[in-house]
Amino acid sequence: MEAWLSSSLLSLCLYGLWAVLSKLAQSAGKATAAEYQSLAILTMTLLTGYTFFAGPAGSIRAPAELPLLGASLSVAAGLLSYFAGAAYSAALSAGPGSAVAAISGSYPALAFAILALAGQEEVSGMKVLGLGFALASTACFAMA
Repeated sequence: MEAWLSSSLLSLCLYGLWAVLSKLAQSAGKATAAEYQSLAILTMTLLTGYTFFAGPAGSIRAPAELPLLGASLSVAAGLLSYFAGAAYSAALSAGPGSAVAAISGSYPALAFAILALAGQEEVSGMKVLGLGFALASTACFAMA
């Protein structure tokens, strides 16, 4: 199995577990969805920061080595991730977990469409068919 495929499948499983744990966390106590999401984001930030800045053998990599455009896009992606997580938590606290996870989990289809329109993703018949199936399965979960 190719490395990208095994990493993609691992990501799928981890995001699925993330959705389950997020729903369980909100039903486990009296904290708000934003408080639980903040704790999750803090944990992710600490782990990501350690992984990103730790170089070989634990040496620290200087942020100056980062290209400005890449760093700026990463910060923007992080901000969008925060707001997406907050919106996900709000939806999860008010709606059924299966529908919320299916709808919010459709972001790859949206990313594909945007990247295809921008000319950054190759469009093929199989990808368009997959996009159609993804949207149909999302609709099934949302309406059930």
